Amino acid sequence: MKMKFWGVRGSFPVTAPLQLGYGGNTPCLEVEANGQTVIIDAGTGIRALGRAIVDRGQREIEILLSHTHWDHIQGFPHFDPLYRDNTRITVHSLKHEGRSLAKIFREQQRSPFFPVSLDDVKADVQFVEHEDGETFSVGGIAVTSRRLNHPGVAAGYRLEHGNSA
Repeated sequence: MKMKFWGVRGSFPVTAPLQLGYGGNTPCLEVEANGQTVIIDAGTGIRALGRAIVDRGQREIEILLSHTHWDHIQGFPHFDPLYRDNTRITVHSLKHEGRSLAKIFREQQRSPFFPVSLDDVKADVQFVEHEDGETFSVGGIAVTSRRLNHPGVAAGYRLEHGNSA
């Protein structure tokens, strides 16, 4: 498996020269195994990753969310594949009590917060919520979710492919 960090900052993105040595974007990690890309978190780093995905011609996109705090989802409305025809984006997370993952994203991406609602994007966006400890497959990669000790609903993921984890 190969990994690339597209964002590592917490809370908010920065542009100050002093902090740019390690990047100024909020969390976004790309994991590639056997030609399948899995994205972990949709912070502001997902914007540049989205452009790279469009350039590659990738149309099936899987996103694993650790949690839905703002710094981990704020890049999603600016993710280029959202606005491309014939693209399917599946967003995974642990189950949320009281509010579905789809509702959380629809609240973020609506007026007056953002000018384009999820109903108006070209991509087919699906939301899948998993149980704590559930193992599921994403393009031949086995993913196991585990609840973390963090405010709200938060998950860590173990990705396994071949002899790698």
